[in-house]
Parts: sequence; structure tokens; C-alpha cells
Amino acid sequence: MAVTSATPQTVVDEGITPTYVALTTTGRLFANGGKTIVHVVNASVDTTATIAILTPVTVGGLDLADQEVLVGPSASKFIGPFQIAYYNGKSGATRGKMTITSSLGSDVTMAILKIQ
Repeated sequence: MAVTSATPQTVVDEGITPTYVALTTTGRLFANGGKTIVHVVNASVDTTATIAILTPVTVGGLDLADQEVLVGPSASKFIGPFQIAYYNGKSGATRGKMTITSSLGSDVTMAILKIQ
């Protein structure tokens, strides 16, 4: 299964009620302007989720390691903002976008929030 696109939600002065989307092992691809954060929720009651923020860049000829964040059972975390230079794709369909995956095939959701 291929990565699925998602759209960041803009946070406004009046506040928002965020919409959450499933985050699976195949991941989510979304636009990142450097002021994007995600709220990841792990609904599993007994398994920690490893959230991987993919880094499609090389530095000095070496691949930059993906950022991994652990979200414990029945827990949530806000992650970000994400630096464009490290996390955004540079060409094709991923240009200006970033990808996040989860180690769990289910039970993990996320809201993608764009700060003005």
C-alpha cells in the first residue's frame, strides 16, 4: 500500500476542533511550510508506537537518520514544528511535503496542524 496524502488544518485565533486521520505503517504525506506540528494519539492499551519522521536528505554524502518518537500505550504527543531543510521532499510529488509513519498498523491517529 502506498503512502496516503493528508491536508494540514490551519489553527486560527478562535481555535479549531481538529480532525484526526489514521497513521499506519505506510504513512501520511502532507505539506510542510516549517510551521506544521502533529498531534499523535496512540489508542493501543498495551503497545508503544514508534513514529518515524522521514528525512529524505543527505549531509556530506551521508543519509540523515529518520527522527523517531515513541508514543506510549494510551498516550499522545505533539511533535514538531519540522524544519523544511531536513524533512521536506525536494522533487516530484514529494516536493514541499513530508512523510510520517507509525510502527503500528492500527490504533494510531494524528491531527496535522499548521500554525499561522
